[in-house]
Amino acid sequence: MVVVGIGIQGLAGLAEVRATDLGRVVRVGGPPVAVYAFQRALRLAFSAFSAQATESAMSEVFGECKAPGEGLPDEVQVEWTGCAARILDPAAERRVRIRLDLELDPPQFGRLRELAVRDPDLVDALSQATMSVTLGWVFTKDFSVCSVSHTAVQLGGVRLDAHEHPWLPGFLASLTNRGLVVPPLAQHHRYAFAAHTSPSPQVRAGVAAMHSALRRRPFSLGELHPVEAEKSWWALGPELLPIGGAAHKQAISLVSAVHVSGAEILVLERPTALCERPRAVNNWLVAQATEEASPLEQVFILGEGTPDIVLATERQAPPAAGLTFPT
Repeated sequence: MVVVGIGIQGLAGLAEVRATDLGRVVRVGGPPVAVYAFQRALRLAFSAFSAQATESAMSEVFGECKAPGEGLPDEVQVEWTGCAARILDPAAERRVRIRLDLELDPPQFGRLRELAVRDPDLVDALSQATMSVTLGWVFTKDFSVCSVSHTAVQLGGVRLDAHEHPWLPGFLASLTNRGLVVPPLAQHHRYAFAAHTSPSPQVRAGVAAMHSALRRRPFSLGELHPVEAEKSWWALGPELLPIGGAAHKQAISLVSAVHVSGAEILVLERPTALCERPRAVNNWLVAQATEEASPLEQVFILGEGTPDIVLATERQAPPAAGLTFPT
């Protein structure tokens, strides 16, 4: 699955965004406050197809939240109301709206065809492997409750309704965990520890791929071992020598995000900032998003390189390539 277009409105510090024709590697630039708001928007959007994921993402963005129930979320209880008030654009009337234009991968499209085979009005729509979903978050006046909606779902230009297409909520729920906004990479290496003891063959295969990639260029770390003692740490070689500094942690974090996280779309903030060979690591990351054998389908790189999307904090700004600001 690949995000080929995105629209965002309602977050403080970020002018309304409409970006189209996105590729496998999307570089995002602009003022730090706008980039951070864009990162928050993607975290909310990727989590909107599961109540559990929504609870986790909204707790990260708005402070502690609760999303009761299972399946698609419809309501979230917000504990820290003051935090939500500061993060939302005051002019947006407590509303956040995000549109995702998705290019479905062959397995997703095949499942969609099976689910929709009894809907004759979708015959023409199924000629295209594209789906658009508009997501909405609307807060009460005291910011204590937020309703979550999945409106304007379109398949190849045909609008879908969950009442008329009962298979739709289940299909939307299957989009959960397809995208991941990675925590700061200097911290993310800790998450790779748990994968070593996973009973899942798929996860363990990802761990093996991670170790293989770290042994080769551009990382060349050698044989890596996770050591579980009073404090968890990464070691090199049979002598279990401690890894050296932030650059090695950055390498482990980046490669584990690609091979172990299970996500198809990664959002990374300055992924090569601490690397010893940033240009070579950048080329490696681009290859992971473009090569057929990679588990990764797309990567959003925030704060590095020439941007494809230039964000702004003001409401009116000159348009950049692939990006327009509504008047």
